[in-house]
Amino acid sequence: MNRINWLNLIVVGLMIIMITGCSDKSSEKAAEKAKEGAKAVTEKTGEMAKEAVEETKEAVATAANWTKEKMDEYLDKMGEQLNGFNDKFKDLAAKAEGLTGDAKEKFKEQFAALTEKKDAAAKEMEALKDTSGDAWTAAKERFETVMKELKELYDKMIAEFTGN
Repeated sequence: MNRINWLNLIVVGLMIIMITGCSDKSSEKAAEKAKEGAKAVTEKTGEMAKEAVEETKEAVATAANWTKEKMDEYLDKMGEQLNGFNDKFKDLAAKAEGLTGDAKEKFKEQFAALTEKKDAAAKEMEALKDTSGDAWTAAKERFETVMKELKELYDKMIAEFTGN
């Protein structure tokens, strides 16, 4: 019986060694698979990050182009309005040719102020062309204020000197 116990003890010991050895190999295999999986995930994450960066760059470029287009459209429209005052000024001067005395002097003074205001509007428009972002908004507000003043001054002169 002693012999059987020793034999059982030896068999159990060998089984433990085999299980431990096998589990070490299984652990190694599992660790290797985990490393491979982590590497694959890292590579995929890197690819996805690169794609996201490219898509973001494209979106920013598209937004910038759209904004630039809108700014250019606005500048074209305002440039046409500003240039339209050239013809209006000629018409106003022609209508006022018959003025004499104090009326003529008053017209000349106001016309000089009107021309000065138009020059200020042109200067603001040039400043507007060279700006973007928050500076664009501030420059646009200044330009629109000067354009409003120009129109009001012109309308006042039309009413005063041509009776319209």
